[in-house]
Order: sequence, then structure tokens, then C-alpha cells
Amino acid sequence: MKIVRPRPFEIPWQLLCLTPCTEDITRLMRIAKSDDEILGGYLLEEPTGESRAWRILRLAVRESARREGLGYYLVGHATGVAESRGATEIHVECQQDQPAWRLFCRYGYQPVQSNSLCFFTYGE
Repeated sequence: MKIVRPRPFEIPWQLLCLTPCTEDITRLMRIAKSDDEILGGYLLEEPTGESRAWRILRLAVRESARREGLGYYLVGHATGVAESRGATEIHVECQQDQPAWRLFCRYGYQPVQSNSLCFFTYGE
């Protein structure tokens, strides 16, 4: 399995619950592939202005690939990409009763609001 930037025809619109668009969103998207099968992916949003707070907009794993650690790996990959580009905070919104909430908390994200988690990075 590998994590790569998708080519335009590989964007997993349905998996990530996105509406197809003509804008190039692949710059901040990565997909997990095994052979030619897309198993999961994520989409980041970079900050605007002076902010250094990034967001994970979408993160999903195909049902057939769940419970094998791929979600945790994708969270780590997304966090690493944002951190390598200068993020001081990485936010994600999800419901507390969803499995994703526990997944992000296991990685080190902390609740900051009722349906919002944040990972705080530390400079070296």
C-alpha cells in the first residue's frame, strides 16, 4: 500500500463525500492505494492570511479496509503533511459518538469544542 497524491481521474469523490468540481483539489489530497484499488484518503485545507491553523476536511477508509490501522495511518500522514508545511494547529470536526472521534483522540487530538478536535504541533 502507498499514500499518493491522486491524479485527477483518481479523486474518490464518493468515498470522501465530495461534490465533483473542476477546481484542482489534489494538491492537498492524498489517497491510499493497494495496486490500483483506492482504500482511503483525506483532504486538507490550508490556512489563509497569517493563521497557521490547518484543517482536515475529509478522511475516509473504505468499509472493506477498516479495522486494519489504515485510518490511524492516514491521520498521521495528514498531520505530518500539515506540520511539514508550518501548521501550529490542525483541526477536525466530527461527532463525539462517531468512531472517528476515538481515532483522532488516540492519535493525540484534543477536544476543543463539542464537535471539534485539535492537534497542537510543537516547533523543533
